[in-house]
Amino acid sequence: MCLRFFKKRKEKKKLKEVTDRYEADILSSERLKDIDFVKRYVVEQCEQMTKSATELSDLKKEYATLTSYLTDIQLIETMDEEDHNKLLDIANNIVNLNKAKKDMMETLGKIPDSRYNALDSYEDDIPKAIERLRENEHTQAVMKKDMEYLDGEKIEWAYEKSAINDEQNTLKKFSFLLILLIGSAAIVYFCLMNLYGGEKVHLALIIALISGVAECGILWRMQNNKRDILQCNVNYNKAVEIQNSVKLKYVNITNAVDYAHDKYNTKSADDLAADWQKYLEAKKDRERLIEANEDLEYYRNAMVELLRSYNLYDAITWPYQVDALLDPKEMVEVKHAHLEKRQNVRLRMGELIDTVRDTKNVVEKLTTEQNVLNAEVRGIIETVNRITGDIA
Repeated sequence: MCLRFFKKRKEKKKLKEVTDRYEADILSSERLKDIDFVKRYVVEQCEQMTKSATELSDLKKEYATLTSYLTDIQLIETMDEEDHNKLLDIANNIVNLNKAKKDMMETLGKIPDSRYNALDSYEDDIPKAIERLRENEHTQAVMKKDMEYLDGEKIEWAYEKSAINDEQNTLKKFSFLLILLIGSAAIVYFCLMNLYGGEKVHLALIIALISGVAECGILWRMQNNKRDILQCNVNYNKAVEIQNSVKLKYVNITNAVDYAHDKYNTKSADDLAADWQKYLEAKKDRERLIEANEDLEYYRNAMVELLRSYNLYDAITWPYQVDALLDPKEMVEVKHAHLEKRQNVRLRMGELIDTVRDTKNVVEKLTTEQNVLNAEVRGIIETVNRITGDIA
């Protein structure tokens, strides 16, 4: 019971909101006595009637246009067989050209316009520039490897020299020890000679002789090491000299490579060659695209001229919907869309005609009965009639 009570209260509240919204349009007997209200009401209704009349006029034009389009379809469907075949042939050419244009546009999309324009400005230089840049990059790479190799050679000669110097130091120590040993053996030898004469001196003599031979070997080895050290120095200095020369050439060739990279906005000769190939393909497609556009314009004009010979309302639109000309199903869809749209326009026109007629009757009645704004209303009604035609 409580729920029903609150529900009724809500329903009454909603009703009051709706009533208040449109109560101003209700012509009660008391309001008809208020001349100012009647004038305002008449003016509002006249404004609404003018808007409705303008919309009705626009819809009439749209209805006539849709009817003309439907008539065009009928004229196309009833063309002479020879002209119809000619029309289909033109339509096929337009379809093929549009497809070719689409394919060419995809090819053109492989290289941005900015890149295309940049390469186009160097068109005469690019082929030789690619060859020159590829050669310079190859030379640069070779020089870089040569410098790395020479670095290795320098390290190797420095290491070998260090190893020989270590050996020399060791041999010097052994040489000193052998000299001591030879000296000791000589002293022992002379002492034994004084004590025993020529007897029992063989061992000392042998030690001295062996030590002497060993000392000669060490001295020979040390002499060879000196020559090897000199050769290490020569080789090391030669590597440094060659590396300095290569570095100078490497700097020059690197500057040339970097300049070419900056000039042609590329990372390498291979990238430039790839872009150049895309440019050549795009240039060829642009030339073909120009020809395709010229051919397309020719066939479009030929179609319009042919259709205009049948007095079509709008012959210009058909070159842009050739699918409907080639496919009967597409044509049925186009026709159905126009018929459906025209039906909706007709329904709306009927609604507006009723609205204008009812509003005009109410306004004429009010102005006559209340004797207000007669001249103004007559002028507005005449304007409405001119816009929409005389509506009883």
